[in-house]
Amino acid sequence: MINIKILAFDQATNLTGYAVFADDTLITSGVLKRDTQVDELYGYLCDMQLKIMKLIRTCKPNVVVFEDTMLQNNAKTLKLLSRLQGIIISVCLQERIPYTIYLPTTWRRIVGIKSGKGLKRNELKQMAIDYISKEYGKKATNDECEAICIGKAYIVEHNIKTTE
Repeated sequence: MINIKILAFDQATNLTGYAVFADDTLITSGVLKRDTQVDELYGYLCDMQLKIMKLIRTCKPNVVVFEDTMLQNNAKTLKLLSRLQGIIISVCLQERIPYTIYLPTTWRRIVGIKSGKGLKRNELKQMAIDYISKEYGKKATNDECEAICIGKAYIVEHNIKTTE
């Protein structure tokens, strides 16, 4: 019997990773791809909103978890990620699903991935890939792996276990 279904996102500019858990069991994961036919920002955001809404309505999670938007070197990227975060929040509110937002340093600490000064972005992403490979025997993109890690952090933090 499933007590809680968790949907985790790692929103990004081209590929938004997602992972679905039933209690502490990973059910599925993947990426929502940017539609290459959509160039302008409005069209892209509409496309992503539809994809996010469809995923939420299909998997019917009890909670949605995702990464907080952090300061970026590129203002355009920061704006896009912030708008994607707003879409996820909006869909959660519309569907009456609670959500939790994790700082990248928080979810990494919870799952045991080292972070801090001196580590480059690509090193942190590789650590997430290595963690998922070891923990789940799964090979996937860094966006998908980070979504799985974000969901796992929620599970660990809330001590969620599969019950019979």
